[in-house]
Amino acid sequence: MNQFVFSSLDLSVIPQRKTAIIGTAATITSLIPEGLALLTSVALALGVIKLSRMNVLTQELSAIETLARVDVLCLDKTGTITEGQMNVEQVLYYAEEKPEVDKIMSFIIALDEEQNASMEALKKYFDTSQKSNFELETYHPFSSETKYQSIELKGGSTYNLGAFDLVAKELTTKQNADIEKALDEGYRILALSQSKPSEKDSLVCLILLKYRPKKEAKRILEYFEKQGTKIKIISVDHPKTVSLIAKEVGLEADYVGLSELPDDEKEFKKIVEEKTIFGRITPERKRDIIASLKSNGHTVGMIGDGINDILALKKSDCPIALGSGNEATKSVAQFILLKNDFSVLPDILKEGRKVINNITRVASMNLLRVIYTFTLTVLLLITHHLFPLESINLMMMGIFTVGIPSALLVLEKDEKRNEEDILQKIRNNALPTGIIIGVAIFAMLALAYKFPIYTSFTNGHVVTHYKEFISDVTLIIGSVQLFSLYLLCRPLSRFRAIVITGMTALFYGTYFIEPVTKFLGIAPFTSFRFLIPTSICILLILIIRADVILKS
Repeated sequence: MNQFVFSSLDLSVIPQRKTAIIGTAATITSLIPEGLALLTSVALALGVIKLSRMNVLTQELSAIETLARVDVLCLDKTGTITEGQMNVEQVLYYAEEKPEVDKIMSFIIALDEEQNASMEALKKYFDTSQKSNFELETYHPFSSETKYQSIELKGGSTYNLGAFDLVAKELTTKQNADIEKALDEGYRILALSQSKPSEKDSLVCLILLKYRPKKEAKRILEYFEKQGTKIKIISVDHPKTVSLIAKEVGLEADYVGLSELPDDEKEFKKIVEEKTIFGRITPERKRDIIASLKSNGHTVGMIGDGINDILALKKSDCPIALGSGNEATKSVAQFILLKNDFSVLPDILKEGRKVINNITRVASMNLLRVIYTFTLTVLLLITHHLFPLESINLMMMGIFTVGIPSALLVLEKDEKRNEEDILQKIRNNALPTGIIIGVAIFAMLALAYKFPIYTSFTNGHVVTHYKEFISDVTLIIGSVQLFSLYLLCRPLSRFRAIVITGMTALFYGTYFIEPVTKFLGIAPFTSFRFLIPTSICILLILIIRADVILKS
């Protein structure tokens, strides 16, 4: 618009029309961060490839960004801090003959179609191949709501098998003592109770099961603690049992059961924030815990494998499923641990942080040109001046201060936790610097119109040294961008220092190669005039970003 309408160019004259077209093309191309989409895609793709080598399937590319910001990780104990399998350690009998109880257990187990760890352990312990003479009236399969399953036999007897605190209603002193002892020893307790018409429920037996803690669980939990990532264990088991298993892997924390969770939303959020272990949690309450953590300002990751976890997984910011999990569960997950290997989580987190930190750095460099071009265009529109640069003038500068550094730094290993929002960080990095560069170029253009900085009087004629002006402009932009690159790369590693030093040498070296400067439409290096505006720009950047620079 400025080139064609507001300027003083006569578009009927071919050279002036050409100037308008070239200026317009330079403006438009400079406003497009063409390398950003490519480098972002490359960084994410490389992250996905590396995760696949860890047997982690990434179902959404964008999930890597969320993964890098996770500060609360929710998990069940099964398959994470413990082995996926459990064993029946002991059965305590209280009624009827032991063989008769075993037959009842075998009958119930044979009816069960659940493929969970508890049932697998029971199938190994009790012989389900033996025939029974029981006649079934009704069968109610296990429910996550009731936490037990039941059978009703012809003759009126009903047997319930499930969580001891929900099945065993009437307990003797000895039974209570047995339960307390088992809980103190970290057992998971199932109970079989019997009820008959017009009789009280009676406890038939207690089945004591135990998970084995994973050897690497302690190391993994310590890593997350050092990284500032909170761990929340949400389980269907008794909270005391879960807390004792967690203690074995070095996680000593407060626990709370479902019945102790308040209905008041404010109190619920407070408890969710304070407590680490949650027991006897239903799928709906698990979802509520995730929602409360998110409303408290956390980025929540959730690991699950069963249908009961679907609600919580969908509510979390970063759902992660185990490969052995239900197909429906895996369909809502962003990451799938194909080999159920909890030990890869630290590596997944590191990879996510590396990818996002590199993308943030690359995006800041690519958007810098967009911002200074936009700033300059607005100022030129107000003053009706022509856009002073051509696309070819900016080519070498773009290659050595943005293109090559971005391509190299996207491969850098930076696993630092990124607490700041990625868009906010990019804005803070690129916006002030871009505006300062745009204003500096406009000021140089205005000064060149008023003062004979780039003109000389030769043989009675005024000669304009336009290429020298372009050369100084590109030197200023390139120098400030290299300084911005330095700020983005702090603290300097050996690799980053090599990249910055190499790009600086190549950038300034092009101004001493006459064929190159001729091709780019700029003048060879003749003076240090550009250092004054460059120094002013750098000083302003340091002043504006002083708080960020001092923190880093």
